[in-house]
Amino acid sequence: MVGRLKANNPKKGNITILTVTEKQFARMIYLYGDKNTSIANSDERLVFLGENYFDED
Repeated sequence: MVGRLKANNPKKGNITILTVTEKQFARMIYLYGDKNTSIANSDERLVFLGENYFDED
C-alpha cells in the first residue's frame, strides 16, 4: 500500500499514515454528538479524516 501511495503522491497536501493493530483499532473511542458507528462496524481499514479529501484544486 505504501508503494502505491508513493507512486500517486498528491501534487498538493500530504499523506500521513498511522498504523495500528487490530486490538488498538478495536479500542478506539469516538466522541461526537449523534451516535454513528458506520466506520467502527465496517471492514473498511482506510478512513479519511477531515474535509475535501477529494478536492483536486
